[in-house]
Amino acid sequence: KIRGEQFWSDLIEKPQMAHAALDVSTRMVERVVDFFRQRFGPMKVRHDYGYCIGHCPLAMISPAMYEEFVLPYENRLAERTEHVTGRRGAFELHHCSTTIDPYLAVYKKVHQLSKIDGGNLASDFRKVKRELPGVRVDTGIDSFRARFQSMDEFLRDVCYLVDSGVSRISLDVLPEIPDQKILAFLKALEAL
Repeated sequence: KIRGEQFWSDLIEKPQMAHAALDVSTRMVERVVDFFRQRFGPMKVRHDYGYCIGHCPLAMISPAMYEEFVLPYENRLAERTEHVTGRRGAFELHHCSTTIDPYLAVYKKVHQLSKIDGGNLASDFRKVKRELPGVRVDTGIDSFRARFQSMDEFLRDVCYLVDSGVSRISLDVLPEIPDQKILAFLKALEAL
């Protein structure tokens, strides 16, 4: 534990301390990456996969804070993807369950970005694809939401994602999701 929950306050009250903590964390990841690269050579990754960074706490900071506090360190890691995977353009972001649109301008500044995984149905995925050409966009149906939707509402969400041009759509199959919804989901995916 470098700083703990106090880190979130540091972003506002002690930005130099937040940068120091992020620099230390980034250097540690870089060292681990270097160790594995030296020990085992380049990661063998499928052509459609890369080096993914999770953005699960992203909903806790604004796009401006992301640009100031996350982007510089993320770009250091992005520049390492070629070193790790043996190919350029293999840097992926997991944008966890929040709307992507407010972050589009800053995501354009992420080096070697090849894929965004996540977002939610409030995201304008057509705009995301247009603003980030060449970046693969994968997303999923919120399984909790799907449990309580009518079939029409569920299919509207699925069709929206299919029509928006995302590359991959996932659905966590929970026991509470009726089989009819799962079958409708699979049939809609045939359009992809």
